[in-house]
Amino acid sequence: HGVVHAFVPNLAVNGVDDYGTHVEPGALNEGWADYQSSSFAGNSQVGEYASQGLAPSGETGLRDNDNQKKCPDDLIGEVHGDSEPWAGALWATRESLGDDPAKIGAFDRAVLNAIKVAGDDETFATAGQHLVDAIKADATLGQTVADFAQGQLDTRGLSDCGRVWPLSDLNDDGSDVVVKKVPQLFQH
Repeated sequence: HGVVHAFVPNLAVNGVDDYGTHVEPGALNEGWADYQSSSFAGNSQVGEYASQGLAPSGETGLRDNDNQKKCPDDLIGEVHGDSEPWAGALWATRESLGDDPAKIGAFDRAVLNAIKVAGDDETFATAGQHLVDAIKADATLGQTVADFAQGQLDTRGLSDCGRVWPLSDLNDDGSDVVVKKVPQLFQH
């Protein structure tokens, strides 16, 4: 968090859009911090020490950046939970580079460069564009890695994260309402 704060000291926890408030700036802060910690450690797990005795049996860490979480399906309106699709996209892109330390270092710098140009009310979409631009600008990474990262952002719904989704829908033949349960929802 210190690195993120050094680059974007006024990064908000909440942002505001046409639908009201959202926690994308705070989720980005958490996701960037989780990614940096994991990249430094070379391990996708976050918070193994701090979570001892807290996580369910068999789990390690508070979060795992090696995930398939996406927007809006896995968002709950809480910055730590909502950070997971973002951190997952960053981690998947890093993993796509294999064990090449030059490329991993270049990607970590691209992440920092994306943070450096972030606004105080950054969103997943704008942060994604900053990230892709930073990757393209690095000769070690280039278009192929930028395309992979963009694919991760798109697949995870981060390029256009619609924050409003139906809690019910019609079944396939239109004869009945199907309720879409959300197990936990804070502010979204």
